Amino acid sequence: MARRYVKALSVPFFETYVTQQSSYLPYLSTDYVNTISQQPLPLSLIKSLTSEQLQQALK
Repeated sequence: MARRYVKALSVPFFETYVTQQSSYLPYLSTDYVNTISQQPLPLSLIKSLTSEQLQQALK
């Protein structure tokens, strides 16, 4: 399941942020992530965290 998520999100991520193709940006949205999310490994999209929030999440 995790591999499927990586495949589904890596192309739009690299096309958006490496090649500057904004047409891929909708695939990095909460709506798209909710669409592809499945049990038993649900997916959430976090756009930003403070360093404190990140440290807390990693504990």
